[in-house]
Amino acid sequence: MAAAFARAAAGLDDFLAKWRSPPPHTENFGIKIGVVDRNEEPGFAAIEPNSRPPSKVEFLWMTNLKEDGDGFSAQVANEVEYLDNVRLGDTVHFKRSHIADWMYVQDGRIVGNATACPALAHGSAEEKRQMKEVGIVCD
Repeated sequence: MAAAFARAAAGLDDFLAKWRSPPPHTENFGIKIGVVDRNEEPGFAAIEPNSRPPSKVEFLWMTNLKEDGDGFSAQVANEVEYLDNVRLGDTVHFKRSHIADWMYVQDGRIVGNATACPALAHGSAEEKRQMKEVGIVCD
């Protein structure tokens, strides 16, 4: 997964430029960040992709990305499986260095999502075929 995080980081400037000024037929911008439960409010926090947190971490896709002071905020876009204090729709504040992956849809095809292939390493042939249909090809 570290290689996927590095690949995503290498393309982050281009992603942010397209998010700020989307080309025609480009939509559904999302980012993925690692989140951990915390005792302090709001009960969770973002972490850097290759850090080793003292508790369990879950990498979540986020939408409705906004610049927020010296960082960003976005809303959790998928069901949370392992954490107790964060839910679908919660707003998470984070820094650029917390972004583990990114993606968007251009002309109906997914661009980015570097973490899809490592996550699909043990996926079925059908799952891999479906990913290929939307533009993600894993070698």
